[in-house]
Amino acid sequence: MKRTQALAIQICTVLRKHFPLQGDSDANIETAFLALNKAYPNFNGALTDEAIKGYIETVRHQLSKDPEVADNIREMQTQRTDIWWTIASLKIVLDYAGPDLSLAHLLYAVDECSAQLPKSKSYHQKQAEYRQTVKDDDEKAALRQQLIDWFMPTQKQYAGLHPQVWQVELRKEQNRIGSKNLDELRQEVATRTEKRRIAGLDKDVRRQEVAGLRTAQPASSKTYEPLPLTMPNPRPGMGNQTLDLSAEGLKRLSSQDYGLFKYIVRTTSHEAINNRLNGID
Repeated sequence: MKRTQALAIQICTVLRKHFPLQGDSDANIETAFLALNKAYPNFNGALTDEAIKGYIETVRHQLSKDPEVADNIREMQTQRTDIWWTIASLKIVLDYAGPDLSLAHLLYAVDECSAQLPKSKSYHQKQAEYRQTVKDDDEKAALRQQLIDWFMPTQKQYAGLHPQVWQVELRKEQNRIGSKNLDELRQEVATRTEKRRIAGLDKDVRRQEVAGLRTAQPASSKTYEPLPLTMPNPRPGMGNQTLDLSAEGLKRLSSQDYGLFKYIVRTTSHEAINNRLNGID
């Protein structure tokens, strides 16, 4: 086969279009010509691009790769770790990118073919972590709202006081709830739900159930000091007065002197007060 400028240009065109990973280096043009000469040793006519492509395919393994293109592909795979890179997935990207195998165009091709490309384990792991984060955030929001809903009825205890007093207390509760992580929120909601359930039981049934809980739990599990039924009034000069700390007495105190009630809660135990009010202790 006679070497002509037209044939060399045609081989370059086929190499650039159909073999972009290898490119049209002098070595690859020579390899392609040798393949054609072997097939058509005495042919001096014109060949179609498809015919030339077919014979170059038979020697594809002998073609050298374009080092710049190889670097671009490696960089593309390094940047797009969300894709599971296989021969098949790489072919999809290269086919879409066509002859332009610059890094920018390869990354563009990955974006355009993303739906067709298999995803890597790290991608699936990140997606699972994201879904779990969204689920946890939704649960935290629901639990926080539940705690706020339970707190809102206490607003009636501030009747007659300046509205700012209630706003300050509400903000404190929102900050307290907002500082808790998911496990802490779950624990608090579960504990308070159980207390509300027990408080709603018939009096005799409640006593039996509370007695059963006390029997099942070791005494060391109680983390607060038991609340006495009475105590001296802690206000200066009023120590000779006795405060009633029964459930009814606490309710009465919270409505008549909320400041004193809050002082008792702070100096004793919030949990002990709640248990007394709910009939658990």
